[in-house]
Amino acid sequence: MSGVSCYEKWQRTEQPAPASVVWNDTWKSPRRRISPNFSGCNSTTTRVSWNATGSVIAVAYGRFDHSGWCNYRSTLCLWNVFQSDLNQQKPSLVLETSSGLMCVAFHPQNPSVVAAGSFNGEVFVWDMEPAEYKFYSSGIGDYFHREPVTKVAWVYDIQTADYNIASVSGDGKILFWRVKDKLAFPVEGYVMQLPQGIGGYGSKGSSDETRSPVIGGKALAFSSTDKASRAFVVGSEGGVVARCFAKAAANVRSSDFKGDKKWTATAARLVSKLPASKIPAARRQVEAYASAKRSKEVTLATVYEARLDPTTIFPSAMDFVFEPHTSPVYDVSFSPFRKSIFLTASADGTTRVYSTMQRELLLSFEVSPSSAYLYAAEWSRTRPMVFAAASEDGNVYVFDLKVDRVNPVLVLNGKDPITGSVSGSSATSKTGSGNSKAVSSKTTVAAPMFALDFNPRQRNFLAAGDADGVVHIWKLSWQLANFQTGEGELLEALEASS
Repeated sequence: MSGVSCYEKWQRTEQPAPASVVWNDTWKSPRRRISPNFSGCNSTTTRVSWNATGSVIAVAYGRFDHSGWCNYRSTLCLWNVFQSDLNQQKPSLVLETSSGLMCVAFHPQNPSVVAAGSFNGEVFVWDMEPAEYKFYSSGIGDYFHREPVTKVAWVYDIQTADYNIASVSGDGKILFWRVKDKLAFPVEGYVMQLPQGIGGYGSKGSSDETRSPVIGGKALAFSSTDKASRAFVVGSEGGVVARCFAKAAANVRSSDFKGDKKWTATAARLVSKLPASKIPAARRQVEAYASAKRSKEVTLATVYEARLDPTTIFPSAMDFVFEPHTSPVYDVSFSPFRKSIFLTASADGTTRVYSTMQRELLLSFEVSPSSAYLYAAEWSRTRPMVFAAASEDGNVYVFDLKVDRVNPVLVLNGKDPITGSVSGSSATSKTGSGNSKAVSSKTTVAAPMFALDFNPRQRNFLAAGDADGVVHIWKLSWQLANFQTGEGELLEALEASS
């Protein structure tokens, strides 16, 4: 890794009560408009992620305003936010990348490991443990991603008792990677292909000509409370929200693949997920390739190098489609308190609450009066009934469903606490008592908010990133950050009442 001169502007605010947004004097800092120095590129904050201890935030920089191949370098910047000598303009660590970043996710348990996805289709992993720094990158090709990686997530693999990385891309592939393999090849993969009979395409058993096309992926989420499940939810460019199942290869052992060649566990696991009728032919093709290479062992690399049909290796995982959005779905987030409930954010201006148990949505919120795009939505890590949505209008809307199931209880923005200069629009809040009267300051033009993340340990901190490359960190009130009596039952009742 080589360091670069990369600076970012920060501001923090404190909100001691749901009725108002107050700037804490001890957190004030002059407003500085300093952009990251990426070879002259003006980059956007595409995603943010707190590490497992809640002390460090990773900020991914990229751009949404171009297409084709990304030929500019970018960075992943990390700040140790709570250190006493914090320099708000200078990151604690700068990780340079060969192309713009579209997403980032810290490992859920290891605070020194972080993954990211690039505009060109690569998946990156850094292990920043000082004693043994490591960096891995995936390739680009038929068995990898060829379009922007829009989301990466850490997924617990019950068979290996370790966390893998899942990635989704505009090419419609959902790929799973092991850090242990240095991201050399995906250990399994799927495509976002609608179930037969959905979207006007043929019924089950139709010919290939009428089979539904693969759709581009925008969002991906797994339930952190259900590690044994192989289910996850994806959001698409066309507004589709679908449940997927990663096919289990239960009790697969390399010894089950008897013959002249010894199969490694990862190779056997990948091929065993093929339809049963296609496994014999696939084995013959792979073992013939291994023989031609004079190899006595079949590894994961051997399977891919044998050039099996990608449509065979990567089947469709979609099995259930929910009531769709009318525009791209930019984010999906599972509730940390109930494994069947998840949240979506869409360009149609709505954030929705769904249950994996039914097609119809549970709740829908038109967040902004202007129906602005919503780019991110996240559940609170500590309040089952609280979530936030990041909007094109430059605001972050915080909902407390225990108080109000229609309107946000708090609207946060990036206005400078000292000068009041443009970086955010009106700051509006609602009293915790449910009073619908809102107090609004003078409206200004704001940079769209693209990213959100609640701190996993410091329960009252919420981070958001905007189109100007600014990262905002708010300190929420005690009421919004601490568990309220009966919330779990309220969330359960919300699902049961539908």
